[in-house]
Amino acid sequence: SHETSAHCLGCHTTALEWTEDRLDPDRTVFGIQCERCHGPGSAHVDAILAGTKALKIYNPGGLRGDEQVRFCGQCHRVPADLEPHNVLKVDPSVARHAGAGLMLSACFRRSPPASTIACLDCHDPHRNIDRARDDFNRSCLRCHSKPEGSHKTAGISTSSDCVVCHMKVETEGFFGLHFTSHWIRRPDRTQRLEGGRHD
Repeated sequence: SHETSAHCLGCHTTALEWTEDRLDPDRTVFGIQCERCHGPGSAHVDAILAGTKALKIYNPGGLRGDEQVRFCGQCHRVPADLEPHNVLKVDPSVARHAGAGLMLSACFRRSPPASTIACLDCHDPHRNIDRARDDFNRSCLRCHSKPEGSHKTAGISTSSDCVVCHMKVETEGFFGLHFTSHWIRRPDRTQRLEGGRHD
């Protein structure tokens, strides 16, 4: 249907255009380009060429932590978009929805909204993930500066790989792609929903 197609294509296009109930491929901009997150760019280009200080572009990097996750969640989804039990079961159909998992995390829920863990703490949206180059631990150490004190496992330190244990659930999704669950949790706890709390 038109609604289902719009729902799916909306996250995979920069601009989605319809003529009545039919996709208009000539006016649709497929793929994700700058304007998908930053908005229309013609005023920005004019401002750059004119050398003005007001760059006239939307920058989601300036959002508060909770607002930033909701902004990215427009495509990467938030829990309200999904059935929570499917997230808990690590259903392959929702594994790619990082925002939903992150917002279930105690790290997100128990932090003040303005300073909660957010997407840009770990990811640069302008390039692909590079495990050899990306320092995901830096975000964890912002709040957990002495991890050796809260771990019973010997050898845990500030140089340990937090993601390997606390985001270790990887699911094969569509077309053989693998997705890492962004639900940060203790590996010794079972996945559960109790009184609206997810740990």
